[in-house]
Amino acid sequence: MGRRSRGGWTQAFGRAAERFAALHLESRGCRILAERYRCKLGEIDLIVQDGEIMAFVEVKARRREGFGDPVHAVDWRKQRRIIATARDYLRQEGPRGCACRFDVVSVRVRDGHARATWLRDAFRP
Repeated sequence: MGRRSRGGWTQAFGRAAERFAALHLESRGCRILAERYRCKLGEIDLIVQDGEIMAFVEVKARRREGFGDPVHAVDWRKQRRIIATARDYLRQEGPRGCACRFDVVSVRVRDGHARATWLRDAFRP
């Protein structure tokens, strides 16, 4: 039996972190509108309804402490792609004139246990 490539494990870990983040947000009253929304401009991990606000959520996960806080991995280039993708989603799918924000969910795995931290309004267009 062949070994899975490192990229395969990384993708599986990322998908599991996104699912964990979705469950975390649902447990706090959010309704999941879309997962892994893609267009030619980029991808948004989760789109959720949080009360009257539509939130575009980037999920960042880390298995090791040495790489720093996952939130810091959402640099200005990533933010710009997320914002452009959110605009595409709103043109295609979203209600007109809704209030929006950009959130980050940080997922850290330590000793086999995952912990999510939800940073609302992490950045602005």
